[in-house]
Amino acid sequence: MNRAGGGTAIAAQPVVQTQPEKPKPVVIAEKPKEVTQPKQVLVERNLTREERIQQSAQYDKNIASDAYFRDDPKGKYYLTVKGNLVQVERDKVYLVARLVRSNRSGYKMMLTDNDKTNLYIGNGGCFG
Repeated sequence: MNRAGGGTAIAAQPVVQTQPEKPKPVVIAEKPKEVTQPKQVLVERNLTREERIQQSAQYDKNIASDAYFRDDPKGKYYLTVKGNLVQVERDKVYLVARLVRSNRSGYKMMLTDNDKTNLYIGNGGCFG
């Protein structure tokens, strides 16, 4: 008899549930990655229009030669492969004259502009 005044109770046997074992995660030791320094990237600054023109004039395959004038020693003049004499000033390129066959004896070539001003080229590149 139990204390509560009731009949005897049969205790049920406890049921133990077992769960299948979970597989343990496999830990693979990885070799630590080598730390590298960041690469320095050369950043080119934006060139001004004048700088681009000067750079183009210096490295362009269309430029055959520099031209020099005693009256304008600081001027930047170039003769193109097509026979054009151009002047680069600030951020502009000006067509000054064209190189053509001379119409005067004793001179093989001449520079001429739209106003029919002729500058004759003598032997050795000197102007006559």
